[in-house]
Amino acid sequence: MRLPVLNCDGCIGCCLEQSSPPGYAALLPERPDRADAARADPQQARWFAAAPEEAVALIRAHTRSPRRGEPGPCVWLDLQNRRCRWYECRPRSCREDVNPGDRACRYWRERYPPEPS
Repeated sequence: MRLPVLNCDGCIGCCLEQSSPPGYAALLPERPDRADAARADPQQARWFAAAPEEAVALIRAHTRSPRRGEPGPCVWLDLQNRRCRWYECRPRSCREDVNPGDRACRYWRERYPPEPS
């Protein structure tokens, strides 16, 4: 059986339990492990450095909140528009770990079906 071609339009399944962009909290200036995280993944550090201050502020606020560590929508997710607010600065895991139509994508789509267009 051939699976349909999928894209991310209207689907936010993989963003609904992340709570914050994966891996970026380690790159916050006040985190002691920041230098190690940047050395481990310099490209990730460059994407984070390119993020607008408002995007970084949301991650910083999230790391200090009681919600930290709990599943919930990513703080970068615009639920109304069903899109990442800073898609161009999303972390490596968002860019590479879930791709339209792959196993992870199908898991998230089954768990949180996209709204019909």
